[in-house]
Amino acid sequence: MELSSSSTTPFLKSIESTLLAMAKNASQASQDFMSRVQADVMGTITEELKPQILAEHGLIQSQVAQFTGFFERCEMQREAGLNTSTHWQESIPGLIVDHRTCRIQEGTFMLKLKICREKLESFKHVDASTCQQTAQLPDAASCASLNGETAEAYHRRMLAHFETGLQNIKTQKMICANNSQALQLQEAACTGQEQELQQTTSKCVTKQNTLDSAVCDLGGSMNTTCAGYRACRSQANDSYKLVRHTVKSRETTLHEEWRALQRIECILHALTMADIVSAAQDCANAVHGVAHLLVNYVTVPSLSACEILAEVPGTPEYAAAVFKGMPADVPLAACSAACCV
Repeated sequence: MELSSSSTTPFLKSIESTLLAMAKNASQASQDFMSRVQADVMGTITEELKPQILAEHGLIQSQVAQFTGFFERCEMQREAGLNTSTHWQESIPGLIVDHRTCRIQEGTFMLKLKICREKLESFKHVDASTCQQTAQLPDAASCASLNGETAEAYHRRMLAHFETGLQNIKTQKMICANNSQALQLQEAACTGQEQELQQTTSKCVTKQNTLDSAVCDLGGSMNTTCAGYRACRSQANDSYKLVRHTVKSRETTLHEEWRALQRIECILHALTMADIVSAAQDCANAVHGVAHLLVNYVTVPSLSACEILAEVPGTPEYAAAVFKGMPADVPLAACSAACCV
């Protein structure tokens, strides 16, 4: 007898029926024939059929067990992806602080420049007022003679008046020159502060772009990890369902075949007993255990949590979470990273 890959249950039932018929008609067969049949069938069961059932049980058990490794590989793939994301996660808090510090510095420079420009406008007004006075001529009324004034007295008075006026003009010119110099210094100071602000703003924009790009990289890594993990689990689940269905069917068949072999062995032993018919009938009704042929099925693990990025650069939620604590009067740059919305 050879065990084919298909179910041998009908074949075994046929042997069982034949042996039951022989038991009922045992008186018509010789003892030598009965012994040969018993030895031949028992040898086939012991040496071929039972070992084949046990081997096939081991095979289908290993087919089921391998799915534990499949599910574990999905989890390992997920963990590897999360570990890759850790680099970005660890760098982002530092980038946030670095960017916020830069923006605070930018706000300080903006305030200094505002104060500088206010001073500059004040200096311009003072300079224009002071320097304008150096060009003013005396009015005609101040040059008129007084009633009863002699010519000599008039000229002496005019001479003193013009000397005082000349001294005032010289003083105003000195004040004008000082104010003009102060104005030039203030203009230079404001120009320097404006350049310093521009450099700081450029530096802050670079820091913001670095921050936004790092968050985009984190989001991309998280999305890739989660998509790969879900695909891995979906494939493993579908494959396991298919294999489990096939194995379950074959497990049931192996149980039937094993019980049939147990009944056949029982009938073969009954052929040597005094009341063959009664013993054979008891064999047909006996219940045989198959606990050693039960398949241990894999418990499918629950799907692990796999989060994606909650705040995407360019959204109000992202701005509220990442740019909190920024100076209100410092404008942020438009988001230019790859994932900005």
